[in-house]
Amino acid sequence: MKRFFLALSLFSFLLTGCKEDPSPATPPPVNPTTKGVYVLNEGDFNDPTGARLTFYDPETDSVFKNVYESANGNQSLGNLGDDMLIAGDKLYVTMSGSDEIKVLDITSNKVLLSKQLPGDDPHDLCYDAKNNRIYVTRLYKNSVLVLNSATLAIIDSVSVGPNPLGMILVDSLLFVCNSGYGSGSTVSIININTLKVSRSVSVGAGPSSAVIVNGKVFITCTGNAFAQPAVHGSMYSISAATKSVVDTLLFDEVLFGNSAVGKDGNIYVIGSTPGSFFGGPVHKIDPATGVKTKDFIAGTFYAIAVDQTNGKFYLSDVKNFAADGEVAIHEQNGAFLKKFSAQRGPGTFAFKR
Repeated sequence: MKRFFLALSLFSFLLTGCKEDPSPATPPPVNPTTKGVYVLNEGDFNDPTGARLTFYDPETDSVFKNVYESANGNQSLGNLGDDMLIAGDKLYVTMSGSDEIKVLDITSNKVLLSKQLPGDDPHDLCYDAKNNRIYVTRLYKNSVLVLNSATLAIIDSVSVGPNPLGMILVDSLLFVCNSGYGSGSTVSIININTLKVSRSVSVGAGPSSAVIVNGKVFITCTGNAFAQPAVHGSMYSISAATKSVVDTLLFDEVLFGNSAVGKDGNIYVIGSTPGSFFGGPVHKIDPATGVKTKDFIAGTFYAIAVDQTNGKFYLSDVKNFAADGEVAIHEQNGAFLKKFSAQRGPGTFAFKR
């Protein structure tokens, strides 16, 4: 699972005993020329075949479920879908539950490559076009795996901090968030030319995601809900040039870890909703001034992404993982536009343009 609340979420799964999805029916194929949004659904922790891909076509307002199964003879995508990204005409997907990375052709959605990484718990992804590499966090090995993007051959592994999650590549530097699921408080900066950690920067509790705006890397730190008393979330900005912290923004709540840059240049993070372990409202941060607009979009959202072609927000609601989730689309000004049904645990988006 993608978020800081992993341990508590898994505990909830064991208590509630979510039902497995029925065997997927084969949906109509996605039109190869269709532009739209892939949604990676984590699935049920107890279901070894629970990860699913949904595809949404905004032009026709059409939803295609079980996209991977439909294109690959009803084979399973895997267990616990964590991250995905599009690089050229390929879609890279990680499943930490089944210790696997798969590469799909975004025209046919057929699998091109698949690599098992036993015990590695592959989680977040970052693409390096210049060096033809994929960087993958190894969730419980406290390291980043370096793969050839064309073959998935392992090039190297770089040790970082505890439970690494989000990454961002800025020129020759890879910034890695060492979350510790709330107990970590560092960002490892890897020089991709040497594949060595050049610096470790101290930040707030639970660094989980990273974005870049105007030469600064903004690290969203969840805080630690399990500490006594709870440690609230924060956002740290690190100069990509000096590799040092230049500013800090504190919150009065635990954050949820996910962040995105809007087409307007503002940063958007997910807060926490009292009584919910599965998300919260969207807050807006002006990176130039640090001014926060709390509850910019009200709700209990689990994941956020922004379509940079039109500024629209895609926000997932996992419905406590008790049923199929939904995705809400909001305009750049925060106004609700529409929603569509996804599958169990929608947690990551990728835009096919």
